Amino acid sequence: MKGKRFLGILLVAIIAVSFAMSNTAVTVSAVSARITSVSYDVEKLLEENHFEPLEEGGTLSEGRIVKYRLVKNAEGEEVLEDAVEYGDEAKLHTPENGKVVFNALGTYKFFVYAEADVVDNDEATALANAHTFEIVSISKDEVPYIDEEWNTTDVLYTGDINEYRQEVKNAAEHISLSNEFTVPTLEEIVRSYYFDYESLEKVVYYCTPTSSTFTKGDVETDGELTIKLTEPGTYGFYVLFNDVLNGQMTTTGLVMGEGGWYEADEDGNPDSPLRIPVFTFEFSDVSAPEVTVKASENAYIGLTYKINAFTITADSYETVYDLYYNATKKFNRNDYDNDDEYMAAVLADADTKLISDVEEYEFDEAAMTFNPANKGYYYVKLMVKDSSSGLKEEVMSKPIACQGESQSVVKDPEFFKYNLVSIIFLGIAVLCAIALVLILIFVPKDEKKVELEETTDKK
Repeated sequence: MKGKRFLGILLVAIIAVSFAMSNTAVTVSAVSARITSVSYDVEKLLEENHFEPLEEGGTLSEGRIVKYRLVKNAEGEEVLEDAVEYGDEAKLHTPENGKVVFNALGTYKFFVYAEADVVDNDEATALANAHTFEIVSISKDEVPYIDEEWNTTDVLYTGDINEYRQEVKNAAEHISLSNEFTVPTLEEIVRSYYFDYESLEKVVYYCTPTSSTFTKGDVETDGELTIKLTEPGTYGFYVLFNDVLNGQMTTTGLVMGEGGWYEADEDGNPDSPLRIPVFTFEFSDVSAPEVTVKASENAYIGLTYKINAFTITADSYETVYDLYYNATKKFNRNDYDNDDEYMAAVLADADTKLISDVEEYEFDEAAMTFNPANKGYYYVKLMVKDSSSGLKEEVMSKPIACQGESQSVVKDPEFFKYNLVSIIFLGIAVLCAIALVLILIFVPKDEKKVELEETTDKK
């Protein structure tokens, strides 16, 4: 009896260990396996295999080289680089445009090394010393899909949903009725082992303040999802995902509960966990203050400059002004696509200095004046906030040029002393001219008539 009990316990232990090992194997393969004929981003593959992402230019930017090839077939047999039956897949090649597609079943090996490692064109040595990792290429039939009524892809919501809810509320603070709400990216709160987020099709469903029914909205892969704002109030939305192999996430068989869609229990009530979250945001029928930037007049050293660079359109608002100075750089607003780019360029320049609190320039925000103490270009930054809605607008003035001191005409106090004779003769000439004009105007016209009559009598 004891022997049978021992064997039973041993059998259960073996099954448990086998189950644990099988779970571990599935997890590992999910991370290291990819599907044939599906495009993948190389940088994401590198990040998953613990390579630090480059700050600029992506994975294939100057300084780092990535190459890969098929090294084992589906049966685990070694594939030589000159194996004809596998074509180009067996040859070492570079990803195109940062993307890689596995066209054969088997194991692909990636080689990662620095350009500096290729000395005297000896790439073989660089490859021999390269950092490596492997990806197993599998068919779509081998993918362990979720295979539920509501989901036939491997995409799941797994991230910090509450943090994303706050992100949605923050994004809604800066919209007006004339705009659309842009759904923030959900990349941080969804997980897919077999598909890049950028390759997934995203479908947004939303409801308006006067309708509790969700309407299908934008369908995007690379672009942004937007929701048209038609009226003030509370809006709700959720996003579904479809993969490139026609796997779909839906709400079929799910029930609505607190915060989103759940699977139903035996009684038809929402049963945890939350499967598809619904996000909400408030929209008020208000808009940010409108600011028009006017042309700026020149400034002069020694003369107090009165700032008159903006026209603000708003019912009730608060303003904050800051004064900046650049000794050499004149930024032309027409060189930039919009006001934000123009302001960013001014502030980003190394020679642009904030001088609002520098005593030399005597900046008076209340009086809107300052003293241009040096040659160069002055810029006034305005932040205006609507008092009721809290919506803000920030703009930068056009450059206020200061080329030096003002030039004034100086009178010579001894001018008349040395030019008195000239002034007298000039006066006489003027009087003569006036007299001549008067004579021409007032000569008697009858003299010519009398003279004509006398000539006629003599004849």
